[in-house]
Amino acid sequence: MQAACVWLCLLAGVSGDTLAWPQDAELSAHPLERALAADCADGRLDSHPLLRAALLAAGETDLANIAQFEEQFEILATKLAEKLTVTGAPLDQRARQLLEQMHALILTGDYEAECSDIRRTITTGDYNCVTATLVYQILARRHGLQPRPVAIPAHVFCCLLEPTEVDIQTTCATWLSQDAPSGQTAPGQPEDVAAERRLLSDVEMIGKVYYNRGVLELRGDHFSEAIRVLRISLMLDPDDRIAKNNLLAAINNWSLREAGHERFGTASELLSIGRSMDAEYAPLRANDLHVHQRWVQKLCREGHFSFALGVLEDGLRRQPTAELFDTGRYVVLRLWAADAWLHGELGDGFALFDARRAAFDQERLRDAEVLAATSAAARLASLSRNATALRLIREAKRRLGDDPRLDKLESYLLSGAKKSS
Repeated sequence: MQAACVWLCLLAGVSGDTLAWPQDAELSAHPLERALAADCADGRLDSHPLLRAALLAAGETDLANIAQFEEQFEILATKLAEKLTVTGAPLDQRARQLLEQMHALILTGDYEAECSDIRRTITTGDYNCVTATLVYQILARRHGLQPRPVAIPAHVFCCLLEPTEVDIQTTCATWLSQDAPSGQTAPGQPEDVAAERRLLSDVEMIGKVYYNRGVLELRGDHFSEAIRVLRISLMLDPDDRIAKNNLLAAINNWSLREAGHERFGTASELLSIGRSMDAEYAPLRANDLHVHQRWVQKLCREGHFSFALGVLEDGLRRQPTAELFDTGRYVVLRLWAADAWLHGELGDGFALFDARRAAFDQERLRDAEVLAATSAAARLASLSRNATALRLIREAKRRLGDDPRLDKLESYLLSGAKKSS
């Protein structure tokens, strides 16, 4: 089945982890989330304040709950404003005191790497780099500051661009303190904060909330939801390479689980979707071989040889140098012919090889035919069907000429016939 068909037929809004790959318009299942997606489409938040967008991205879609969280935040923000004593001071002083008071009054819990849900930050004070940066942005704008969020791999923080460019590690209360030791690190901060640095828009920052949410879903093996929110994350921030890799990992891991339950058609469709996003993603290429090998083995056990051969030929078109797909075709052909001969269909078994003379390597095809004939004849002999086995070997010799393997088995079968007589 082609990937395009899968994209059209998979359903949105199903329960559990039933295969679900909603179309772009259906990615956001709730009307409030769809409204947020529409607002983000032009790369700006026009009708959603940053706090509300963060609440929606965290998964809150109850308007009453949203209003309650917003009210709680306003209470905290008001208390913080009352503590500020440098309202008219230079920007760097305001930025420092704001950071300190944010930790004293709002981020009062623990740093938790997985705490990207701003609802939890508001109610418990726990935070990570995403929620700390969101809170700082919201508060800073209310006090005349315009920090920009910055992304590096696995981390976000703020950057104050005026009067001079200053990084603000929002997870560290003393980051801007004059007494802070040089070279200090903040919770969640990688050693190299300059690596792959990107300034983010508000929309891209909201994409980080979806991304972290998707990572948590992926860790819980909730593949359908992980894929949904990771796709939203990439829609909001198409340049997030790590989000794309996690989306590919979710698709890949889901396909492996489906294969583990022998739902190989579904596993193959997922791999096809992943390849349509990045054909060179190494885990997908490796599992393309693993999944389809197991699928072919199952098809052969069930006698679906034509289907198995088709699966291998599709695989060979995808990966022309893959030994598994190439050699597997000859193995399946051997099993298919042997099965026909064991069912007394002598001509049909040989016809399978004749039909592939033009497409297969002649020497390898001949070898496969010899191996198929000898294995089938040996099996027939073990079932006391020596006469049928002998006819099979002699027909193979007539078609293929002398071959030591055929000669040896013919001699064995003839000696057995003499003994029995």
